[in-house]
Amino acid sequence: MPELDPHLGKTFGQVKLIRRLGQGAMGMVYLGWHERFAREVAVKVLLSRHAQGTMRERFLREGKAAAKVHHQHVVQVFDAGEEHGATYLVMELVDGQSLGAIMDEKGPLPCEAVARVGAQVALGLSAIHAQGIIHRDIKPDNILIGADRVAKITDLGLAKLTDELEANRLTATGMVVGTPLYVSPEAIHDPRASTIASDIYGLGATLYHLLVGHPPFPLNSPYEVMRAHLEQQPKPPRELRPDIPVGLANLVERCLSKSPEARPTAAEVAHLLSGGANLKTNVGRGLALVLGITTLVILLLAALAWFALQWARQAPAVPAPTAELIGGASGTIAQVPIVDGARGTGTGRDLAGI
Repeated sequence: MPELDPHLGKTFGQVKLIRRLGQGAMGMVYLGWHERFAREVAVKVLLSRHAQGTMRERFLREGKAAAKVHHQHVVQVFDAGEEHGATYLVMELVDGQSLGAIMDEKGPLPCEAVARVGAQVALGLSAIHAQGIIHRDIKPDNILIGADRVAKITDLGLAKLTDELEANRLTATGMVVGTPLYVSPEAIHDPRASTIASDIYGLGATLYHLLVGHPPFPLNSPYEVMRAHLEQQPKPPRELRPDIPVGLANLVERCLSKSPEARPTAAEVAHLLSGGANLKTNVGRGLALVLGITTLVILLLAALAWFALQWARQAPAVPAPTAELIGGASGTIAQVPIVDGARGTGTGRDLAGI
């Protein structure tokens, strides 16, 4: 006989729990009906072993902070509270899949799709950061893609609590639980040192995964992965997939910079990926410069040839010297149009120049 769920059928705040949707590291997730909103919502109930002391307080505080973020690319948090001896969070219900599930099913995504999703996630991150919140767990599993193809960041604020759990376990056992495939180098040194730039690193690692089919360091053990994040450079994306536009590859590499100061902001990433630069070009700056110079030289040679031809046609035959010619009126200077050398139409804001 299956074990009865003690929360099903109960009302948390203004939400009645209908059925269980799944379980995460921190709690159970339920489908609920919000009486006031007259809509289905998702309800995360903190597991009892976590619903004590500091962790419970952080869950509630961060849940309420997350409720201040209103953005189309962030899963909306409606409420956080305690009832029936449980701590809960009421969130927007997204009808779709996580990017992690999509990757498991389809593998690497088209570059245009990666740019579109990346721009949406960056816009969501920019809104989160504007509220003074650091997500600290950006990864494919925490990005939902709805039926309308809109990306939404989820688990807002809970990742920080999860990191505290990991840090506590590391102190107690000397081991890090889980595989930190998307964690920034500074967070490996000290989880408390995470900044908004740490989220950009996670976004870069996620984009890398979407493009090539695996994270930057697909190694066997958590220890090897952490050492790689600290000491190694990931293989350039275009070595693994040559059709990736140079600009997109360069942006991903900037996001994965070891130095937080060298990473772009979420707003900059969103701008570049959403049309602020030409991601479709696959020509690097060096090649573009060579092509531009070559074109200019060809045009100049053509202009010189035209000038020489016109001069040859218009120049009068040279007469024998006479007193009249020597002392006569000055000759007419031919008006030769100057052909302006065409300039390469390079895209000054192209991502290839990042």
